[in-house]
Amino acid sequence: MQKVLYWQEVLGDSDYLIQYRDVVSKLLNGDYKEADLEKLAGHNVYSVRVNHSDRLLFTTVTVNGKSCLLLLDVVLNHDYHKSRFLKPQVLRQFLEQNVPEALSKGELTFVKADSLPALWANPQSKEEEEPIEYQKATFYNQTFITLSDIQEKAV
Repeated sequence: MQKVLYWQEVLGDSDYLIQYRDVVSKLLNGDYKEADLEKLAGHNVYSVRVNHSDRLLFTTVTVNGKSCLLLLDVVLNHDYHKSRFLKPQVLRQFLEQNVPEALSKGELTFVKADSLPALWANPQSKEEEEPIEYQKATFYNQTFITLSDIQEKAV
């Protein structure tokens, strides 16, 4: 089962993310061109086309020594200025805490991207496609953490 993390504080419940299974599968399979992958200029924040008007924002993170996708927000109707994640204070805090050397002043611009940093040595083929399990990620102490079911119940 492929685990995909999502930023709980921004996206909320994992049931909401099921509608993005197809585009996430394209990323997991390395079909970046088909997903219309774009990168936020100067930052490790990416965007893929969900449908004609919406885009899914994500980044890559390392959790327990393994690279994985971290879904950040959904931009409806190309209204990037309405994105909770791309609000200047949220993005600035995220970048300061995760990639301070990449923080630059200026307008946010997405540019075409051909690939992601190597996430998987061998992307899964469509024939052996595994189900996707969405797992909450919480930003704590300047890093993203995931909690086990037992830890989740204790919180």
